[in-house]
Amino acid sequence: MAGRIIFLNGVTSCGKTTVAECIKAMCSEPVYVFSNDIFHNMVSPRVYEKHESAFWHFVADTITAQYYAARGCADAGFTVLIDGMLLDLPEYVERFEKRNIELVTEIFSGCEFTLIDLTCPADELRRRNIARGDRGVNQSDEQLSFMTKSYHADLTVDVMTAMPDETAEAIMNLCGLPFAGDGYAKEYNARVRRRFLQGVLKPYGVKISHIAVTDADAEPVDIALTADSTESVMAELTSRGYERLSDTRAIRRNPSGHIREIVRINEGIAEPMDYLGQTVNVSVDRPKGSVHPNCPDMVYGVNYGYVENGLVMPDGDEVDVYVLGVNEPLERCTGTVRAVIHRRDDDEDKLIAEPDGASVTREDIRRETHFCEQYFDGVIYTDVK
Repeated sequence: MAGRIIFLNGVTSCGKTTVAECIKAMCSEPVYVFSNDIFHNMVSPRVYEKHESAFWHFVADTITAQYYAARGCADAGFTVLIDGMLLDLPEYVERFEKRNIELVTEIFSGCEFTLIDLTCPADELRRRNIARGDRGVNQSDEQLSFMTKSYHADLTVDVMTAMPDETAEAIMNLCGLPFAGDGYAKEYNARVRRRFLQGVLKPYGVKISHIAVTDADAEPVDIALTADSTESVMAELTSRGYERLSDTRAIRRNPSGHIREIVRINEGIAEPMDYLGQTVNVSVDRPKGSVHPNCPDMVYGVNYGYVENGLVMPDGDEVDVYVLGVNEPLERCTGTVRAVIHRRDDDEDKLIAEPDGASVTREDIRRETHFCEQYFDGVIYTDVK
C-alpha cells in the first residue's frame, strides 16, 4: 500500500525541526521523522574531511538515500515526515542526471505526497541563527540562494507570524492526520510556545510567568508576561500576528477568527511577591458572607477576589486576593498589598490587601484567612507586625 509522505521544505532556522516535533506530539498515530542531518551524520566525518572538494556530492548522496529510505517506510504503510531542503545543486544532475525536485517527484511517485514550504524573513532567520549559536549568521541567506525556485507547494506558511504548534496544526488538518487531544500534546505545545516566546522577546527583558496552550476551539488562554518595555514587546507581538487590544493586552486568533490566546503584559510584576507594597484594583467575586461554590460548608469571612488585569496564575486566572479590614461585602475595591501567603503544597499564592485607612496585623492575616488556608501548608510573607 502506498504510504503518506509530508515534506517540510525550508532553509535552516525556519523551524522545520520544531514543527516536526510538534506534529509527532500532537498526532495520535506514529509519525516517523527523517532529516537531512540524520542521514548526513550516518557517514563518518572523516569521509567529508578526506574528500572536501566533493562535499556537495556527498550531500546529494545522503539526501537521496534519505528519500529512498522514506519511500520504503511509506510503502510499509507508515506516515513519514521529511525535515529537508529542496536544493538546486549541480551535483544532483552530475550524480543522478536529475535535479533535486525531479528526484523527489520520481522517487515519491504513487505516494500520498504533500509538500510544505516554510518561509521566514531574512532578518528573523539571522536572529535565530545568532540565538542558536551553532549556525553561521548568514547561513540561511546562503542556502536560500540555491534553494529550488520553481515547484508547487501544497501549503506555504510564514513562520514569522505562525507559532510552531499552529503550523503543525495547519499541516495536520491539510493531511488529515488524527489529533491526539491529550494532556501530553498540550503540555508539549506549551513548552514549545514558552521557549519560542522567550527567545524572540528576550531582548525586551521579558519573563513568562504563565502560559498554556488549548485546543483551537476552546476558551481563550492567558499568557502572562513581565516586561521592561511594554511598548517594545507589543510592537514585537503585533509583527508576529498578534492583534493589539490595549497598551497591555494583545490577542491571537486561529484561522477561523476564534480568539485562542490573550497576552497580558505586567510591568515589573513577575510573581506574586512582586506585589508587596503595590496598589491594586480588586474585583470581588466572593464577597464577605458568601458561600464557596463547590464547598457549601465554607463561608467567606472576608471579601475575596482577584487583581484586575493582574498576574495570571497556573490555573489561568488572575492572582487571588483576600481583602482585610472591611466589614461589609464589596464588589470591587482598591487597596495596598501588605502580604503574600505562599502555599508550599500548592502552585497558587494568595495576596493580602487592605484599603486605605485599614491596618491589619500578622495575627489578623492568620485569623481571618484560616477558614480557607487551614487546608494548605502556607507561610506568610509581609511587612506588617
